[in-house]
Amino acid sequence: MNKIQPRLGLLSLLILPLLLIACGEQEENGNDEESSPGTPVRAETVERATVQEQERSVGTVETFTRPVVAAEVSGRIVRIEHDVGDEVAEGEVLARIDREPFELGRAVAAAEVGRLEARIRQLELDLARLQRLSEREYATEQDKDGVQAELDGARQQLESARNQLRQAERDLRLTDIHAPVDGIVDERMVSEGGFIQAGNPAFSIQPMDRFRAVVSFPERLSDRIERDMVVHLSPRGGRHGEAEGRVTRLRPAVDPSSRSLRVIVEFDNPGNWRPGMTVEARVVLEERADAMRVPVLSLVQRPGGQVVYIVEDGEARERSVKVGVRTSEWVEIREGLDGEEQVITEGANFLSDGARVRVREEG
Repeated sequence: MNKIQPRLGLLSLLILPLLLIACGEQEENGNDEESSPGTPVRAETVERATVQEQERSVGTVETFTRPVVAAEVSGRIVRIEHDVGDEVAEGEVLARIDREPFELGRAVAAAEVGRLEARIRQLELDLARLQRLSEREYATEQDKDGVQAELDGARQQLESARNQLRQAERDLRLTDIHAPVDGIVDERMVSEGGFIQAGNPAFSIQPMDRFRAVVSFPERLSDRIERDMVVHLSPRGGRHGEAEGRVTRLRPAVDPSSRSLRVIVEFDNPGNWRPGMTVEARVVLEERADAMRVPVLSLVQRPGGQVVYIVEDGEARERSVKVGVRTSEWVEIREGLDGEEQVITEGANFLSDGARVRVREEG
């Protein structure tokens, strides 16, 4: 027992200072809490920024035209130069029709022109000879009039023959079926060895340089979307790239089934887009400079409407607000603040008007 008592005394001397330090820290912490009462919150000053009011929708890409190339002369197809999926330039040959019948027609027309030109030269010589004979009274005026009439008729025949020759040469050129525009062959309706009549379709071409998108917007925007508005388009389905177009036409009536307004947006092909693909459309309805916006966490829904809480003399003050554009990070305040307030973010949902608050420092 005598050995244990000195040890207990020594242990008490070691523990006593630690207990005094702990009590002092508790008392100090208690004093801090009493000096800074209120719910701890985080707050940020109202931000000023440019805000865009946008509307998003979905549309479908179309071509302006889908030319159907028809044969302009009848004949047998002897060669197909391009098939479906081939990219072609304006004027490039798509298919060839047998040229032989048209070469023969041109040769006949050329021979007739030559015959009539020779006939006219002979008649002109005869008329000149009769003119000299009439001066010596060896030929009558009636003789000259007859030759002159024959010469006039031959000249008219020559003009007709030359027109026929030009037609024959044109038909010969049209045995080559050409692409009317730059694009991609979308469909082929003829085959080698087949006969095609003039006017029958042979190919269809999809122009690929410029497109239009048909986009449907909600009926409520019918008085806000106007011609020449800029529309940003981005493809769906994993494709990359973005195009910028402008509203060129608005359908006059609202679609009765979807209650939507159909808008035509024209744009240049960014490079790898194709007709029929789906695109997301984004139109800027209005841009407001120096708008007020606050973090979306600041906005609280109360029975009377949407409110935010501002810090005023160590208290939370409720302000009813009218909001505008909203994103996942911030919300625009149209009415209810003047832009100089400190708005509570974290903890706003648990506050009431007049509650004591303590703003915590970041970090």
